[in-house]
Amino acid sequence: MDLSSATRVLRSQDGVLSRAQALECGLDDNDLERFLRRRRLARVHPGVYVDHTGAPTWPQLAWAAVLFHWPAALAGTSALRAHGLRSVQVDGGWG
Repeated sequence: MDLSSATRVLRSQDGVLSRAQALECGLDDNDLERFLRRRRLARVHPGVYVDHTGAPTWPQLAWAAVLFHWPAALAGTSALRAHGLRSVQVDGGWG
């Protein structure tokens, strides 16, 4: 088995995938361990993976946090940043 079954999920989540999503895509725990050994995936949190071995980007860290704490969601300035807003006016100032 390869990661092609999870391509749609990886693309829609900035290269981040949870174990539960991997299982839904037809992968199993042996596949995930093999991808980790071969460095096709890297563990960000227990049960949450990114599709490269470099430092995760901010959007990837945000996805990883939401997937790790599922059912969670970004809120406030984190949610705005995830949608592309670069700065937010907070209490009369810009953050």
